[in-house]
This record gives sequence, structure tokens and C-alpha cells, in this order.
Amino acid sequence: MDHETAEDFYRRYMERCNAHRFDELDEFVHQDVRINDEPAGLDQYAAGLRAMVAPFVDYRWQVLELLVDGDRLAARFNDTGVLRDGRKLETQEFAVYHLDDGKIAEVRGVWVKADTSVLNQLDDA
Repeated sequence: MDHETAEDFYRRYMERCNAHRFDELDEFVHQDVRINDEPAGLDQYAAGLRAMVAPFVDYRWQVLELLVDGDRLAARFNDTGVLRDGRKLETQEFAVYHLDDGKIAEVRGVWVKADTSVLNQLDDA
């Protein structure tokens, strides 16, 4: 996948994620996707995203930087959302993806906690 195609692919993937249409990720994510070096599969991948956005009214990922190097993508995000009780959350996220056959085959990521007081309460949301 060339640079321009990879960027377009990723932007379409993020549009789908921001629409919270996680049941429609098979166009972008391998059935056998690995997350942080562990086998996960597409169903677990989608379930993880669903769980991430569930406490929020409007969780969104904004891509701040996207680097493409062959079959590897690296992205830096600003994640924002409003919890159902009105509290706001803003964090930074970093992820590195490996593409295989034009789909995400591996992802490694980290979520940088910007406001730990809100994040510590997510289990209660």
C-alpha cells in the first residue's frame, strides 16, 4: 500500500471508529488481529473499542499526526469525550499499526492519562 492509499485507508478507518460503527470494521481489521502482541481477533478488537466509548456520550479520536512507512502506520491522537454525568475527558493516545493484505493485522498502543481524577472514576460511570 503506497503512502497516499495508506493515509486514505486510515482516515476512513477513523471515520468509522468515530461513528462508533465497530460492527463494521471487517473492511479495515483482520479477523486474526493482534493487540499489544496478544492474539485478539476482530470481535475482541471491536468489543474493546465499544467498552472504551461506552461511558461517554460522544467519545472521539482526533488524529494529530499520522506517519506511514511501508506497511506500518503510527498515529498520535487527541481523545475527547463527555461522560454521561457531564464530566469531560481529554487524553493523548499513541498507536502503531502493522498492515497485512490492506488491513490492520497488529496494533500496539498506549493511552496517556491526562486527567487521572476522571479516569479513576470510569469504572463507576
